[in-house]
Amino acid sequence: MWSRYAGDGRGVAIEIDVPESLMGTQLHRVIYDDDRRIHIDDFIRSMDERDSAIGVYATLLTKTRSWSPEQEIRFLARRQQGEVKINGSSVSKVVLGPRVSAADIAAVDQIAAGIPIVTCVGTA
Repeated sequence: MWSRYAGDGRGVAIEIDVPESLMGTQLHRVIYDDDRRIHIDDFIRSMDERDSAIGVYATLLTKTRSWSPEQEIRFLARRQQGEVKINGSSVSKVVLGPRVSAADIAAVDQIAAGIPIVTCVGTA
């Protein structure tokens, strides 16, 4: 997925271990389906009608099938927040893209402070 994210391999991915109990509450698996769509009227209605927000949430959890290799899990909150804490979670690994600069590698190494760092090979 490096060719589609993170500046064509110049970025960093962070792997986070989370409790399974958060799946379906705070964390949701993305659905890969080419047919799901939302109309702007549904989006506007969801701002005033709580029950109609279900369709908007479903759309936030949907991507086209071409993205399915990523097996994404998304965090959804009821309100906007600048900072998110997922209780019981921990960063388990930092993955460097295949084209990360030496300066960025050094910066990540300093920030990671003991978290395993691996470099991805290739752009797939």
